[in-house]
Amino acid sequence: MNVPDLIRLCQGEVGVDRDGIPGLVTWGAIAAALQARHGDIPPPPMAVPMTSAEARFDESTETLLATLDPKAIPAFRHFICVAKGIAAQFGCDYRMVSGYRTWDEQDELYKICCNGGAHAVPAGWSWHNFKISGDFGVFQIIAGKSIYLDGDTPQRQAQAQHIHEIIGAQAKSLGMEWGGSWTGRSCDPPHFQFFMGRSSPNDTDRANFQRKGSVL
Repeated sequence: MNVPDLIRLCQGEVGVDRDGIPGLVTWGAIAAALQARHGDIPPPPMAVPMTSAEARFDESTETLLATLDPKAIPAFRHFICVAKGIAAQFGCDYRMVSGYRTWDEQDELYKICCNGGAHAVPAGWSWHNFKISGDFGVFQIIAGKSIYLDGDTPQRQAQAQHIHEIIGAQAKSLGMEWGGSWTGRSCDPPHFQFFMGRSSPNDTDRANFQRKGSVL
């Protein structure tokens, strides 16, 4: 048996995606399985290499990351490396589920909000419209399927919330603002945005973006 096949066999035993790549999610799941069996097994290190510009992520994250302002992407890449490392401690993965939104898309979300849906702000008032924010989800391989914990059972949602909170505590040191720190209906734990010193864009930001396509 060659090494990739052996890795796939181990991945199948601990219930993660059998891709043959021994990444942070795989090591996190192995550590969790060993700890459950033997106790006192330390988790894999949370530290990530600073060469995060070279990191490549899952297809969804890469596609959405490419929609962001090129000046913000390096900071997001480093943030995602750290976030994935933290999620791996729990045998989970952290993936980008939303990036840049057009003003029309934002208006549609706001209409849904006004009709009783999830909280959203009008177009031009979200950093999503300016290519410097993203929403993230917690995923876990369960019974061979990739499960989105944020939208699943209350227990799995609670696990996702816990992971968002741990990652959110690191946001400021990584140059990000965490939506989970906001109060009331604005509280948005899956949301992270490039730190601008203000939570919402202003008239100057809107004018700059219209003029040059960037607020950075």
